[in-house]
Amino acid sequence: YDGWHLVGNPYPSAIDWDLVDDGISNMDNAVYVWDGTQYASYVSGISGGSGNQNNEIAPMQAFFVHATANNASITLNNSHRIHSSENYLKSSSEQPEDQLRLRITANGYEDRTVLYLNNNATAGFDPVWDAYRLSSAYPNVPHIYTIADEGNLPLSINAMSYELSDDLEIPIGIRILTAGTYSISIEYY
Repeated sequence: YDGWHLVGNPYPSAIDWDLVDDGISNMDNAVYVWDGTQYASYVSGISGGSGNQNNEIAPMQAFFVHATANNASITLNNSHRIHSSENYLKSSSEQPEDQLRLRITANGYEDRTVLYLNNNATAGFDPVWDAYRLSSAYPNVPHIYTIADEGNLPLSINAMSYELSDDLEIPIGIRILTAGTYSISIEYY
């Protein structure tokens, strides 16, 4: 993937990704963590993908970030550290309002895509508010995602403006590689 970089939390304590804004340059705001089967994503208070990531990145946890230019940089410093008992990929129960979560389950796995409203969002990819869909290589893992207007980008987290039209259509994509019974449900709305 172009622009993708694997970074590690160098500290023996968790870091708060929401505090790292001042330490990134020419990068999307989303963070992506492999949970052993698929990717969990987090951006601006919203968890997507497997849904197992919040703003706290566990000690020594590796994570992916996406650069938007060749001179991208990330600086982690002591002010980004927090002292909590955060385990790897512990999910958060606090979720912002004005969101719709679609979940697909099958074969003992699940995946989520999130649509939420944000005054600053556009119909295309917003590096501060959206997160790409990173797919698992495991054939039993189903994937569900929305598709951004610009460039047919698959997104695990998709912020939309409050200025929605009555005839708005949001394409949903599903990736299924194994035959079976699949269930799609709404989690929050």
